[in-house]
Amino acid sequence: MERQLGELNQSIEDSLSQLSSEQLSALAEAIFDFSSVGDLSSWLETNCPN
Repeated sequence: MERQLGELNQSIEDSLSQLSSEQLSALAEAIFDFSSVGDLSSWLETNCPN
């Protein structure tokens, strides 16, 4: 993911580590549409509001 989007901050890494297997599968599909860390952050806020 860092290869495509650049360095991830600790908050994003923490959110990623808490994803369920279903959420990880959804993220695996969605990541191809991301062009920035902001896209990932927005996806996490929408799909994983914890």
